Amino acid sequence: MGQTDQSSARETFFTSTAGVVTDTTYIQHLAAQEGLDGSPVTSTEPVTDEEDLGGPVLKD
Repeated sequence: MGQTDQSSARETFFTSTAGVVTDTTYIQHLAAQEGLDGSPVTSTEPVTDEEDLGGPVLKD
């Protein structure tokens, strides 16, 4: 769920994941991502996997 700023149509999305490492410890990961008009990214032109990753893509 995002929080919307009505004046600019910006949204902030939060995710949280937690995992048990041992019986006495755990790890929690928090992430926040801002979006505009419901989209966190805008692509200006298509790119290949190689261009995106900066090198050849190894396929199984």
